[in-house]
Amino acid sequence: MNAQTVVLLIVVLVLFAFALRRARDVFGGKAGCHGSGSNSSKAPKPVVVADTDESHYPYRLELVVGGMTCDRCKAAVENSVNSIPGMWARVDLGERRIMVLGKSPIEQAAVEDAVEAAGYYVVRQPE
Repeated sequence: MNAQTVVLLIVVLVLFAFALRRARDVFGGKAGCHGSGSNSSKAPKPVVVADTDESHYPYRLELVVGGMTCDRCKAAVENSVNSIPGMWARVDLGERRIMVLGKSPIEQAAVEDAVEAAGYYVVRQPE
């Protein structure tokens, strides 16, 4: 092998190593559940619900949410819905369900928009 071939081989191997590392980051969970590229080394900042007395929330909405696979997903969905004034969301990750409690009537479209803004989707149930 001549020197040019060796240099070219080294460059190709280095590029391959970077490609493997990026693939691991995206598909191996380091870049988030869906490879979103976000900095997932930090947990999402929680949206704190000040009033956690269920008797203050007469309205309820339960939805099935698709795409959630881990506690980070759960936190993202809860935080997104909890950011709606007067709402309190709790996710059951095992059942892939979100229970939304509201102090006033709950607009399902607003909750669905919040779920989608978090990067997930509401599973429509056949009627």
